Amino acid sequence: MKIGIFLGGSSREREISFAGGRTVYDNLDKALFTPVPIFVDSFGHFILLDWEWLYKGTIRDFFPPDKCIPDEDKVFQVYLEHIDSADGALTAKAGKSIGKRISVDDLSATIDFAFLTLHGMMGEDGTLQGLLEWMRIPYSGTGILGSAIGIHKLTQKNLMPGLNFPVTPYVAIYKHEIQDRLPTIAAYIRSHIGYPCVVKSPVQGSSIGLSILENEDALPAALAHALMRKKIEASDWLHLSDLQKHQWIRHYIDIREQPGLPARVVEMPEQYIQGPTELLSFLNQALLTLPSITLEADDVGEIVLVEKFLDGKEFSVIVIQDEQGNPLALPPTGIIKNQTLYDYRSKYLPGMARKVTPIDLPDDAIRKIMREAERLMFELGFSVYARIDGYYMPDSTIYLSDPNTTSGMLPGSFFFHQAAEAGLDPSAFITFIIHSSLKARIKEMNTRNKATDLLAKLQNALKKRNQQEDTRTPVGVVLGGYSSERHISVESGRNIYEKLSSSGVYAPVPLFLMQIQDVPPALRALTETTPGCGYCLWQIPIHLLLKDNADDIRDKILQLYQDPHVHPVVQELRHRTQAFMEPFRMNASFANPSPVLASELQHRFGFIFIALHGRPGEDGHLQTLLEQLQVPYNGSGIPSSRITIDKHATISRLKAYGFKGATQKMIHRSEWQRDPGVIIQKLESEFSYPIIAKPSDDGCSSAVKKIRNADMLEAYAQIAFRDTIEIPSTPAAILSLHPTEMFPAKEYFLVESLQAKDEDDVHFLEVTVGLLTRRDKDGELKYEIFEPSETLAGADILSLEEKFLAGEGQNITPARFHALPTESAKISRKVRKIIREAAILLGIEGYARIDAFVRLKADGRVEVEFIEVNSLPGMTPATCIFHQSAIAGLTPFHFIDKIIAHGMERYSSNN
Repeated sequence: MKIGIFLGGSSREREISFAGGRTVYDNLDKALFTPVPIFVDSFGHFILLDWEWLYKGTIRDFFPPDKCIPDEDKVFQVYLEHIDSADGALTAKAGKSIGKRISVDDLSATIDFAFLTLHGMMGEDGTLQGLLEWMRIPYSGTGILGSAIGIHKLTQKNLMPGLNFPVTPYVAIYKHEIQDRLPTIAAYIRSHIGYPCVVKSPVQGSSIGLSILENEDALPAALAHALMRKKIEASDWLHLSDLQKHQWIRHYIDIREQPGLPARVVEMPEQYIQGPTELLSFLNQALLTLPSITLEADDVGEIVLVEKFLDGKEFSVIVIQDEQGNPLALPPTGIIKNQTLYDYRSKYLPGMARKVTPIDLPDDAIRKIMREAERLMFELGFSVYARIDGYYMPDSTIYLSDPNTTSGMLPGSFFFHQAAEAGLDPSAFITFIIHSSLKARIKEMNTRNKATDLLAKLQNALKKRNQQEDTRTPVGVVLGGYSSERHISVESGRNIYEKLSSSGVYAPVPLFLMQIQDVPPALRALTETTPGCGYCLWQIPIHLLLKDNADDIRDKILQLYQDPHVHPVVQELRHRTQAFMEPFRMNASFANPSPVLASELQHRFGFIFIALHGRPGEDGHLQTLLEQLQVPYNGSGIPSSRITIDKHATISRLKAYGFKGATQKMIHRSEWQRDPGVIIQKLESEFSYPIIAKPSDDGCSSAVKKIRNADMLEAYAQIAFRDTIEIPSTPAAILSLHPTEMFPAKEYFLVESLQAKDEDDVHFLEVTVGLLTRRDKDGELKYEIFEPSETLAGADILSLEEKFLAGEGQNITPARFHALPTESAKISRKVRKIIREAAILLGIEGYARIDAFVRLKADGRVEVEFIEVNSLPGMTPATCIFHQSAIAGLTPFHFIDKIIAHGMERYSSNN
């Protein structure tokens, strides 16, 4: 069955749609379906996307293509609507650059079924659903009417009281009322709603345009934010430097937090601004004569919704349908936030909030939430699935809010997180959703015949597959750990698991690595993988793998191991779904977590895929155990791993053989505590501020800071050398740390010179370069160095969000070394040659990621200054190494498959 996966679109949530569509593409069961990615551009055109573009980090990394962007706009991250119109020449050219533009009439011949991951208007509002019904193409999710209701929060609130659902006090404010009646509006909010209150757009998702107000002072700004308006004062603008103005524009065109472009000028109704360079020029001219300018986005509604803030237990629940089509709620998830607002960042970045499933409430209260969610799904006419948020109040009142007919579909989203409690991994759940959608479409005249035929074929294919002997190779996927990179390790391991699970070739088993000190003393001898190793491995079921982060998984493992009872609500769900979900479960196991000892690794697994970052795992310790057990594994061997885990050792070795790198110095706790003043004085004699301070053996941007003076250096050392888990507040303030920022305590840290553009540099850029190794027929190791990616950071240091949060950051692959493609290719070859030589020197095997700065000199010389080497690089869905392997013609699965093949070859040659 050809499954058209619709992703992208024109809404402000397009980056989450793109990432969700990639998740569906990756997890679609390849034994049953053929995925067909259909990218929807900013103007609603359908593009049959060439698969390699799916593995870019963001839409802006590849669309519009760099060759379509005017030179003056290349300094900004632009979307298509910034540079062209729906019927413009650039739009047509851009579409041809990434795939094939197809018309509505082409859809029926291109796909059998449409899986919709679009968010917002023109995606989940019934518009596309209506088009597909007209074309008689079955699609996923809710139908036309339910989708139209699901997109509009005000319509939902107007309907719910008549359906006997409690609704918080609220008021709808029309845009034209705000300017003339703001005092009256403020008085009404004060008397009828009160503070704190929530101000939001009724047509935006992912917390876009939402504010929580503690008092009336911020009301005008919150109303403007919900209407996507931005006021710029001339007195502020004219004092900015050119660099600050560019940074302001970059921030303004972020459509998740700011109005973005195109925009209208409120004071000049006829003035319409399309692109960022045009906006910069306009503000520079207009604010010379006008006291202020107000910009307003052209894609917002006319209404702002203000409602009472609920200080209850927040939850989210996915509701599906059973075999008879009746709503069936999955166990609701409680959301434990690190801040008041569960914003875009908290929703989509690992470790920023904690999800507890089922929510921590009495069993009867959980069942009541589930019944009410089921009733709301039925009453609003939703089908197949829905995500419904809400609050459980101290007086037991349940307020349901924001029912959505399209859920976020990132690997750790509620959608997959809760389905795992019923024993469905992402691949199985997607198959279930397709099956359920076909049943829903059969009830509709336009798609009945086609949906009936497709449903019968799918059921036959499932039956045939489930009767076949499982011949897949068992692979243990080790994830988690206890370094500051543990949450990203879970994301990497989960991605490896999902790619292998949907391949039909491998049978992955998730293995969580935990520090033995985290285990109760009485259990340590029973659980330690091998005596004295300091860690233990646990086989975990799918519902633990899909927990939100490493700490959640660790806590749940220990809880279930000591008290293995299943929550009654989850037990009831599994009993209720056992019969009709059984055909979809392929890798399901409801077994409680169990320790895996060294002897079991040797006998149970044909391969161990290490998805750990930092120590242990990336430092040779786990590799030593696996070699002793004669179990093949991925990545570099023991000697290389021991070098590359240490940034100081890596750069020192490279520099000893003539390679370039920053000047570095290690700062040890014992030396610092003897006399900090002496250390600072010595550093200041060897280095000039600003300098970089960072851990020597941690990655993912944790604790990497630009140090501008001695006070900052002292604050850094106080935090790095602390004896407590908590970070002391005074040095944290000096370094401007975020409340949830990862900053591991260490016995030493690294100081190095800040690398920046020199006077004789024609071009200076930061790159990341992936590589893959293989052995030829004679057993000789061969290196394939991928095309470098150019890394663009929004600030001094590339942040965790820019590396791993969908829609953040920008990575251009191939890197733009030169304006002329032929010259850029020549420089790329030189860079890759130097990278290859360094990889050989360091003894890298399997795969790796190397970060470096590249300097292009006026005389044609190319200098590469190494930053660090990752022997087990991040393998999250949108990481750079997948962009690069795609250019080399490798899908993520085939790339992983080659990594496994190399590990098996090394094992065979050594034995």
